[in-house]
Amino acid sequence: GEEMDVGLATGDTEYSMMGAHMYTGTALACGCPLGLLYEEMKVYAKQMVEYNQQYTDTYNRPLRQAVLNLLGRSADPVKLIGEEMDESKMLDNAEDIRNEIFNNMAYLYRMYLEYLFGEYELAAESAS
Repeated sequence: GEEMDVGLATGDTEYSMMGAHMYTGTALACGCPLGLLYEEMKVYAKQMVEYNQQYTDTYNRPLRQAVLNLLGRSADPVKLIGEEMDESKMLDNAEDIRNEIFNNMAYLYRMYLEYLFGEYELAAESAS
């Protein structure tokens, strides 16, 4: 998107990569084709690492794993476990605000998957 190009052109890689994160979340919510979206997400993930934006890459992992789950590429469609992350190893290891933000993102996308797959009680637990 344009915000990513502007960020890169001005040397503001943090802004650019956060724009990529926001764009991919919005694209998922708007119903973009999942296969194409995930391919685009992989490009952004690579850039996040290349531009030393590990926190943005980490925040984006639950979103990428949610897309993989929706594509049927996870053993359990409502758990964020697969190619991009393993929630059992990453959640609640928070000691600072960055990890708290990650946890919020992970619980949000886990709740989204639980809702979409009809696991309403689990979704309510994830929401609390």
